[in-house]
Amino acid sequence: MFPLAGGGSTGGLFGDPYLGVVEVEYAPTKSIAMRLQYSGGELLGSKFGVVGVNAEVALSPQFGLFARYGSGLYPNTTLGDIRPQYWSAGIAFQDLFTKNDLAGIGIVQPFILNQVGNATQTNFEAFYNIPVSSNLRMTPLVQVITNPANQSTNSSIVTGTLRAVLSF
Repeated sequence: MFPLAGGGSTGGLFGDPYLGVVEVEYAPTKSIAMRLQYSGGELLGSKFGVVGVNAEVALSPQFGLFARYGSGLYPNTTLGDIRPQYWSAGIAFQDLFTKNDLAGIGIVQPFILNQVGNATQTNFEAFYNIPVSSNLRMTPLVQVITNPANQSTNSSIVTGTLRAVLSF
């Protein structure tokens, strides 16, 4: 157990904070996959739970669609019991420029709740996963976030990330 920053409580498998996630997948064909998820935990003395569903459909070996929807319950917040929702959708292209590459674009609204802010944050994302070698993949990613923190007065944010995955 390690002390948390700013407080005297400790975390751990059953202490505050903790998070547990369970996911079940059903794939009736090679081109369709659906997943149900549940996440639950405790943070700052309040338990929470989130359920979600994912769907992926490959329309061809090179082109697919994906979508996600979820809803959470966070009791005893300063706003009372809240039930935020989230969703995302996008498209992916495999073997777009080279064999085994993967490119995609997506849109996400990660925290939809009328009681928080005066707008809904929306994230736009584009990535390109490049196989550099049999052991190394590089993924440049660009993200534009509008209405950060659900506030229309907040300026949009643009981020760039370069992720490297080394397999051995």
